[in-house]
Amino acid sequence: MAKKFIILAFICVVKTTFASQAILPHQENIKNAQLICAVKVLTQKTESKNSTIMTHSTVKPILCFKGSVSTDLEIEWAGGVLGEKRTVIAGAPKLKVDDAAILYLTREKDSEPYIITNWAQGVIPLEKAPNSDEYQVPKKYVKGLKLEGQRLEDYATFLARLSSK
Repeated sequence: MAKKFIILAFICVVKTTFASQAILPHQENIKNAQLICAVKVLTQKTESKNSTIMTHSTVKPILCFKGSVSTDLEIEWAGGVLGEKRTVIAGAPKLKVDDAAILYLTREKDSEPYIITNWAQGVIPLEKAPNSDEYQVPKKYVKGLKLEGQRLEDYATFLARLSSK
């Protein structure tokens, strides 16, 4: 009987843990984000904060779809490499210097860095458009999100359409 109880308790804990990182519909991600911006990662560093390795990045906004900002932004997330220590967290964003992405961002206080809303779901990687310095949404996202095209303006239309529902 004790073994059955322990297994049942383990299943409940695992189910609760996964539920906290459940996939949210895009409407929920839009609603929960204070800013939605296409950005380029300028700098990145890691540090230990309360014995957790944290990655901090400075990003330059390219185009904001929700909210507005006129300066570079500071963002952070748990995980990264610090010296010989490495912390890998399932669902954590995977961004590095010179990456471009659409980020869904939020923060509690103006004095704090932004966090990425709903972890990896709040990151849509961008790629350079052929023969251009402009960024675009990769083709694999266009079909899944039912975008009209790959341009950032097409993503803006997609967000406006979802926001009005």
